Amino acid sequence: MTMEEIRDLVLYTSSQNQMLLEQIENGHRMISDWANDIESGPGPEFVSEFVAVPVSQIGAAVPLDDESLYPIANKFEAQLVNADRNLSVELFTLHSASNWRPMLRGIKGVEHFEPDIMDYRHLLDSGEIALGCSVRRSKDSDYPNAQYEGWLCGYFAQALIAAERIRRHFGLSDFEFAISVHFWKASHLEYLPIHSFKRGYVDPNIGKLGPRDVKFPIYSTRSIADFGENINRFVDDLWSLFGKRPGRRIEVNWDIQF
Repeated sequence: MTMEEIRDLVLYTSSQNQMLLEQIENGHRMISDWANDIESGPGPEFVSEFVAVPVSQIGAAVPLDDESLYPIANKFEAQLVNADRNLSVELFTLHSASNWRPMLRGIKGVEHFEPDIMDYRHLLDSGEIALGCSVRRSKDSDYPNAQYEGWLCGYFAQALIAAERIRRHFGLSDFEFAISVHFWKASHLEYLPIHSFKRGYVDPNIGKLGPRDVKFPIYSTRSIADFGENINRFVDDLWSLFGKRPGRRIEVNWDIQF
C-alpha cells in the first residue's frame, strides 16, 4: 500500500467515525429534547439514554411498518450468578406495544407510567434505535427517588435485542452496532441512589450518583454471541462509578426474545 493509499484510508476512516459519532449524538439529543419538553408537572430529575447505531450502512431502509422490528421486549428472567448461589431476577423496561406514531424517517413511541415515570423510544429507517427513561419524584408517587439496576440493564438489553432483530431481518451476520449510554440528572439533586437487583424490587444501594452527568464508553455488538459479555461489561462500568465491583455475573436466555 502506498503512502497516498494509507492517507486516503485514514481520512476515510476518520470521516466514517465522525459520521457515527454525529448519529449517536443525534439520538441522544432527540431523547433529551423529549425529556425537557414534557409538558405536565416538573421537569425530569433523572434521564437514562440508550442509543444503538449501525456502524456502517445497512444498504436498505428499515421497514417502519413492520412492528416486529420495533424496539420492544417483554420482561424476561435473568440469573445473577456468583460462587455461592444463583438468584432469579427480572430485566424489564416500561414500554408496551401501543402508542406508536410516525416521525421524519422513523417511528416513535412515548408512554407515561403514573405521573412521574416516562418512556421514550424510536426507530429510524437508517437502523438507529433510541430508548430513554425519565423519572421525577411527585408527592403522590409510590416510587422512591432512585434508579434501579434492573431497569438500566433492561434498557441496555433491549438495545442489544433491537439491533439483533434488524440484523436478522436483513440477513446480516457479524454486522456491528455501536451502543452509547448517557445518564443525566437535575442540578438540584445532590445525589441519586442506584439500587441493585432483588426479586421484590429493591436490594442494597450500589451507590449514590453525584452531581455530574455520565457518558459510558461506547459498546460494540456484532451478534447475539456477544450479548452476555456486553451486558456484564455495562454492569461492571455501572458499579465502577462508585468504586465497586458487582461480584457476580448476569446470565440471560437471549434466544427466547427472537
